[in-house]
Amino acid sequence: MRTGTWIVMLSLVFCAVAAAADENVDYYKEGIRLFEEKSFEGALEQFQKADSVLPNEPLIYSWVGACLNALGRYAEAEERLETAFELLREEQALAVEQGAFPRPIDIGYFALLAGTQVSLGKYEKAVQTFQGYELADDGSEEAALMTRGITAGRPLEEGTLLVDIGGGSTELVLVGSAGPASSTSLDVGCVRVTERFLVSDPPAPEELAGAAAYVRSVLPALEVRSAIGVAGTVTTLATLDRGDAEYDPERTHGHQIARASVEMQLQRLAALTVEERLRVPGLEPGRAPVIVAGIVVLREIMDAYGLDEIEVSERDILHGAAYAAAELSEPEEGAAPPGAYTCC
Repeated sequence: MRTGTWIVMLSLVFCAVAAAADENVDYYKEGIRLFEEKSFEGALEQFQKADSVLPNEPLIYSWVGACLNALGRYAEAEERLETAFELLREEQALAVEQGAFPRPIDIGYFALLAGTQVSLGKYEKAVQTFQGYELADDGSEEAALMTRGITAGRPLEEGTLLVDIGGGSTELVLVGSAGPASSTSLDVGCVRVTERFLVSDPPAPEELAGAAAYVRSVLPALEVRSAIGVAGTVTTLATLDRGDAEYDPERTHGHQIARASVEMQLQRLAALTVEERLRVPGLEPGRAPVIVAGIVVLREIMDAYGLDEIEVSERDILHGAAYAAAELSEPEEGAAPPGAYTCC
C-alpha cells in the first residue's frame, strides 16, 4: 500500500495532537485502549474530548465514526466518516498546492464507511464507496495490520487463511511462519454479488449457481490448513448457528462454524424473501438483503480449500491499527505535520 497507511497516518496525528496539547494525547491513547476493550461508549467520550482540543482532524473523526458504528448509531457514524473524507480531500488539495506530499485516503476509511452504509441499507452507495478506492499495490501492509488484529494474543499458525467478506470485495490473507505470506483482493463482496447475480427475490437456483461458479473462478490456488473469518457474514452465521436471538460479539468471537452449518443456513435463507429474512431471529435488518450472497462466497471458499470449519473473529484491521498506534513512540521535534510527508 502507498506511503501513508494507517501507521503513518496515526504517527502524524500524534505529532499534531502533541503540538495542540499533551492532554489530548492522553484522550487519544485512552480512546484507542477503550475501543480495543470494546468499551465503545467510553472510547467515544475520549475521542470526542480529543476532537474538542484538536478539531477537524480526519483520523479522530474516523475513530468517532468507528465508535458510533460499533454502538449501532449508523446514521451518525456515516455523517462523521463522510466528514473525515471531506476534510482529507481539502487537506490533500492544500498539500498539493503547497508542493507537499498529500495524506492519501487509506483503505480503512473506505472499508469502515462502506460497512456503515451497508448497515443503513445503502447498498448501492456502499459499492460506490468501495469503487472509490484504488489499490496502489499488493496491499501487504493492510494484510499485516489485519493479521495482527485477528491473531493478537494467540499463536500464529502457518497456513491459516484469514477471510474478510466485505460489501464490495473479499480479502484473503494467507499466514506464513513470520506473518502474511500472500494477500488477495477479490471482486466478490456480498453487495456486489447480490447486485450482479441474485436479482430475484428469493434468488432462483440458477442465480445461486451462477454466483457460486463466478466465485470459484476467481479464487487463487492456496495451501490452507485452517481459516479465520471476520466481518458481518461470518458473525451473522455464528449468531444463527448458535441459535441466539440477537448478535452478541462476546458470544460469536471464537465460535467454529461447520461447513454443514454453512450449507444449512444457505439453503434456509435462500428460500426466503428479503421481507421474510427480516423476521429471522439473530439476523440484523441491514444484513438481510445481502446475507445469501455472503454465504455463497464463504461456502465456495471453504470448498475450494477443503475446510470443514471456520473460526469467527471479532478482531480485524481496526484492532491491528490500534495495536500499532499504541506502540508509537513520542513524536520527534520538528516532525512533519499532517498533510506533509517525508516520502519512503
